Amino acid sequence: MAPDTAWPSALLLGLQGVLVEDQRALTGAVDTVNLARRSGLAIRFVTNTATRHHDDLLQDLQQLGLPVEPSELATAPLAAKSWLEREQRRPLALAHPAIAPLFASRSGEQPDCVLLGDGRDLLSYPNLNAALELLMQGALLIGIGRNRRFREAGRWMQEPSCRPWSMAPTAPLWCWASPRLPSSRRWCAHWACRPMPA
Repeated sequence: MAPDTAWPSALLLGLQGVLVEDQRALTGAVDTVNLARRSGLAIRFVTNTATRHHDDLLQDLQQLGLPVEPSELATAPLAAKSWLEREQRRPLALAHPAIAPLFASRSGEQPDCVLLGDGRDLLSYPNLNAALELLMQGALLIGIGRNRRFREAGRWMQEPSCRPWSMAPTAPLWCWASPRLPSSRRWCAHWACRPMPA
């Protein structure tokens, strides 16, 4: 079979470690984005960070000289928010303060799912017990990000991920991992979770 030689019509670019590192643009990042634009490629800047609001990310990228339009930035928190709205879900949101406002309007007194998004100080004993009770009743678990660790301000940080929660016997686990990426398919198979539909 002949290899597919069709020129791509779009380019997906990660942020941390691909275009930026510790709040600085990596060498060649701006030139690469500009070259892709001149080539006529549709560009999306993608990230699974759960510690930054998309408006702040956009401002930082633009200040670094990366020409990013708001519609071109795709973040895991925005994807989670969109899914919650579409499915009319009310999460118990244990999310980082930077992204918590995205979920405030959907949170209610009777949550029907658990959303983990780098909750850090929210991962208290009472909150974890409330989450476990919901999961044991069959509530969905939605995890933003799937990292074991990440870098922040030049330091390695532990990721409060949804990985250990996959042991809850009755809780379906969704993850924000692309089903098109082999590494994501392996990860989802390993942890018996399903890639979140678009």
